[in-house]
Amino acid sequence: MLGAGHLDAIEHLHRLSIGSAGPDVVKPETRDFFAGLLAGRGRILGCFDHGALIAYGVLQTEILAYDDPRAELGYAADRGIAKLAGAAVAPSHRGAGLQRASIRQRVALAGDTPLLFSTAAPGNTASLQNLQAEGFEIRATVTRYGGLQRYLLLRECRAGDAAAGASGAAR
Repeated sequence: MLGAGHLDAIEHLHRLSIGSAGPDVVKPETRDFFAGLLAGRGRILGCFDHGALIAYGVLQTEILAYDDPRAELGYAADRGIAKLAGAAVAPSHRGAGLQRASIRQRVALAGDTPLLFSTAAPGNTASLQNLQAEGFEIRATVTRYGGLQRYLLLRECRAGDAAAGASGAAR
């Protein structure tokens, strides 16, 4: 689990990982977004290689009203929800399954949270394929983040999610 002392490394990896991709493919995040997560709005998991942060995954547990999909998906507002709110992998470590492992670990970390959701740009095939491989289903196409098209993906909690994620850590 990453903490406030990792903020610079998280921000650096975020910028490195999105490179020249535009917001139509990857939503650029602010330092304040990451700081808020580290201060309690969520959790950030990290993967290190020789002391350097090479991958992270965000589990956002405090969902902002503009981003809450429960009403548009037909769920009650009091149903528990969390968001897989982004991941990054250093370009030098892509193709090693780190993003997918991060998804698996965040599902486990969410425990018995009934609903997990994420968004992915139609052009971000790596994220989309990894989310779908871990049981997320496209439930809608939505406009978010300043008018950008995104797939809204949802996964309902399954018995054993926490245990499956824990065993996936050894893979």
